[in-house]
Amino acid sequence: MQNKIIAILCIKVDKRKSKDFLKFLKLPSATSFICETSVKCYRGERMIELTYLKVLRKIYARLSESNVNWVVTGSFGCALQGLPVEVHDIDIQTDKMGTYEIEHLLSKFVIKKVTFSSTDKIRSHFGALMIDGVKVEIMGDIQKRLEDGGWESPVDLKLHKRVIEIEGMRVPVLSLEYEHQAYLKLGRVKKAEMLKKWLHGEHGSLNIRSPERT
Repeated sequence: MQNKIIAILCIKVDKRKSKDFLKFLKLPSATSFICETSVKCYRGERMIELTYLKVLRKIYARLSESNVNWVVTGSFGCALQGLPVEVHDIDIQTDKMGTYEIEHLLSKFVIKKVTFSSTDKIRSHFGALMIDGVKVEIMGDIQKRLEDGGWESPVDLKLHKRVIEIEGMRVPVLSLEYEHQAYLKLGRVKKAEMLKKWLHGEHGSLNIRSPERT
């Protein structure tokens, strides 16, 4: 029963009161409902618009059958791990070869072909997709700028990968501990502090976005 989604129609619920609402109705933790004007999936602490889960399923269907080493990162990766964050897109992190393989596997959705991209703080092989109105960014062999001006080695995803089970999918994500350190290295102290508070049990409303590209 816990893995099923129950639709509740014609109900408008304030997002801040959604947990109390579900308890009042004595519904299971995996429940879909109308929150403000969007259909969302509520799973414990997770509040994710179903649009993003549908897009994730399309990505998962192709990548789970490939040899690509990939993870979901950014706001969506945090949301999948329970953080009450607003999701604005889907970010996929992989290695150099993975970016071009993902571009090939999902070629009909490509809006920006993969190229090597660099800012003053971060560089990677970068491309973008548009799937059902949701932007999906692909980043491969991410490197962050070091204090001495050099670049760190590309991230070894296997060291920081964990798996989240949702809607019958086993989705790889980057650990929140790694995400916290990544935001610190990028100088995004406020975001890093929010993640730190979450990791220490001080749950609050977060607004985390992935590093912006130029």
